Amino acid sequence: MGHVIYNISETLSDSEEALICKLIQGKLTFVHISLWPALYRIVTDAQWISERIPRLKPVARKILETLQEIENASTDQLREILFLNDKQDRKNLSKAILELETYVLVHSRSVHTEKGKHVRLLERWEMWGSEKIKAEAGTFGFAEARSQVLKYCGTEENSLLFD
Repeated sequence: MGHVIYNISETLSDSEEALICKLIQGKLTFVHISLWPALYRIVTDAQWISERIPRLKPVARKILETLQEIENASTDQLREILFLNDKQDRKNLSKAILELETYVLVHSRSVHTEKGKHVRLLERWEMWGSEKIKAEAGTFGFAEARSQVLKYCGTEENSLLFD
């Protein structure tokens, strides 16, 4: 059964109609393309973001600051930029990335490097959204976007991590 779930997950992650993020209870969630504008409206809201930043640990804040300066960064690039070289630094980086993903403050995805290695690529949501998504997101108020996402998640309000 585990192989079946893995294969379905891999197929969905390769789909151009599904976005993966940790939206519900910190778990990977597949978000259908029809919800992308509403999700984008929420995760790019300045007030929403500013309410989450104080909750972050220092390394996570530094990553977010770094992503303000550059378009995106892989875990390897972040290690170099932030001078995180020893084993404990690498653990702290992994925890900080998980924290940013859990607070839905960054979009991250797994990519294959030229050497065949898997790395996480992080980017601000503003960099992720296409012009079409941004335009559609602009038609929503925050409350309306939140309501639309809640409606299709089929979960309690407090289970969503953007609350």
